[in-house]
Amino acid sequence: GLKKAAVGCHEYSGHPVQERMMQYHGTQCGFCTPGMVMQMWGGLTQHKAAGGKNLSEEEVENLDLLAGNLCRCTGYRPISDCLKSFAKDSTVSFPEAAKGPYETKGNDPKFPEFLAPKPGSEESKGFARPSTLKALKAVWNPDKVVISGHTGWGVYPELYALRPLIGAPSVVQIDAVSELNKIERNGDRLIFGSSVKLNDLAFALEENKGKVSNPVREHILLIAGHQVRNLGSVGGNLMMVKRKGFASDLATILSCADGFVTYLNARKREVSKPLLEFLSSDRDEACLLLKISICLGAEEDGPSMISYRSALRPRNAYSFINAAMLYSVKEGF
Repeated sequence: GLKKAAVGCHEYSGHPVQERMMQYHGTQCGFCTPGMVMQMWGGLTQHKAAGGKNLSEEEVENLDLLAGNLCRCTGYRPISDCLKSFAKDSTVSFPEAAKGPYETKGNDPKFPEFLAPKPGSEESKGFARPSTLKALKAVWNPDKVVISGHTGWGVYPELYALRPLIGAPSVVQIDAVSELNKIERNGDRLIFGSSVKLNDLAFALEENKGKVSNPVREHILLIAGHQVRNLGSVGGNLMMVKRKGFASDLATILSCADGFVTYLNARKREVSKPLLEFLSSDRDEACLLLKISICLGAEEDGPSMISYRSALRPRNAYSFINAAMLYSVKEGF
């Protein structure tokens, strides 16, 4: 059950993240502590840091792993020190407090099997969660409600409210479709499925550096917060633009990076066109977004990219306005 798989419980000693929180005095009233602990552990796990072994202290700070979690007691410094203590080159110190990466084996929990999603190509009570593109094409039609990470519910609850979808005869969840989660490079272009998560795209761009891809990655990390980027898909974000005119930073920067899309039309035929053209066309057009590609740009030669956004906060806030542009600087200027 959950008590056997949770991050620490009353039946066995605490997880290293929990112990560090106590050692660095990162908890006072305790209200925010569970969220902080899960955010730290999730960040270390997601970034494939193996308990912190692959993260430097500078990377821990730049990744803003605690973004979106609020504390009204400690002033964040001890909580931040706790997180930085897991870095391989940690410089924080506190009397009798541990420092450095922790051993994941025997400490990190496993996801409860009874909660694990079970992909299937056949519909069950009006809900389908196919695991292959072939199965998706078999169950999808223009009348279906398509969801992936389902974070759009927070923006447009009147369209994506969860309760009406439960048991509805028209829901297809595409997050388990293997082809829609692939990221691959072809020459100077990066191709990624519509169900790729925003954070996963940012990680891929970090590994495929270029004068265009680097600014795209930096801007993606300003969108929403870690929790949303861990679930929100690229395709879902773009479809909100097409259907509702959502003021998306992602659509702007991907369009500037020579974005192209491939989608299924009402006849289930694949169509490819520039992203900007796709978003500007009929918003009620029957379509299922499959993949997106962008130009990475050269590492030295070629145009550079710059982007802007204006919002109430640097993160966790919609932008009032955003912009992106490519520019070249000629010798002699």
